[in-house]
Amino acid sequence: VRGELGGGVGGRRAQRASALLASAIATAAAQHLAAAVGDAAATAGRGGQVRGGRGAMAVPGDDERRGFPRDEEDSRRRVSPSNARNKGSILEVLRKHLLADAAGTSACGGSGFILEIASGTGEHLAHFAAALPEFRFQPSEWNGHASVEHQAQDIEDICQSILAWTEGLPNVLRPIALDASAPRWPDVLEPVAGQPPHLSAILASNIAHIAPPEVVRGLLEGAGRLLRPGGLLFLYGPFSESGQALAEGNATFDAKLKATDETWGLREVGEVVEMAGRVDLRLVCVEDMPSNNKTLIFAKRAHPHSE
Repeated sequence: VRGELGGGVGGRRAQRASALLASAIATAAAQHLAAAVGDAAATAGRGGQVRGGRGAMAVPGDDERRGFPRDEEDSRRRVSPSNARNKGSILEVLRKHLLADAAGTSACGGSGFILEIASGTGEHLAHFAAALPEFRFQPSEWNGHASVEHQAQDIEDICQSILAWTEGLPNVLRPIALDASAPRWPDVLEPVAGQPPHLSAILASNIAHIAPPEVVRGLLEGAGRLLRPGGLLFLYGPFSESGQALAEGNATFDAKLKATDETWGLREVGEVVEMAGRVDLRLVCVEDMPSNNKTLIFAKRAHPHSE
């Protein structure tokens, strides 16, 4: 499920049915994504359209409702206005916590392998990867809503956008299909038997509020399982805090989310921290961000269940 992409459905019965369906198709989706991304890469050089996830071409008029608008300069790329606004401030936080300082105290040691969950248009990834060439980045996506305003997008189409935005960046791998709520993530991320986890960091922007609780829980469990000791999880987006009133804009947004899907809405920081603690993730700090957003930063404990 995507960040800025929820994928939740209204009603408990429909939600359970959706979860069962997602589980049933997860394996097949992962197997076929490589071919889909190959099609996207081949088409990217011509600026053409990639077929939709149901095997049909996107019809004129449906395109803008099926995802973020297309870039006027390069129709392969999708664009999100919020990405342009917040990519700089997020990068500042990444630099602060990922790069080794003079004393070499960074948990990631200034290099490593980073997974971005729900890469969306690919704009964030392109900006981060260009500024942090010492890190390798693994983009990922899953079918779902592009935003509250836009309808569901097709995975081939959004992978085409990711490929177009990251074109020419040698430290960005091909996108993979990743359902964050799944009990097991793609093999490229899971540690080989007998080997320790190898992810240095996981980035997840605008996911928690626009996805059902099982996605948030699965994201944390996956991070707890796959981050190496000291590895970092960055959760960016709007959050609520116990005992504090929401800013007017966030309150309006929260109401809109819940009206769209009863499983969506701003997550309370304390609840996220409690869930993270159960999977050996400790809160390092909360960075206040522009527009009443926050970045919650967690570190994988070196010793399970230790403080």
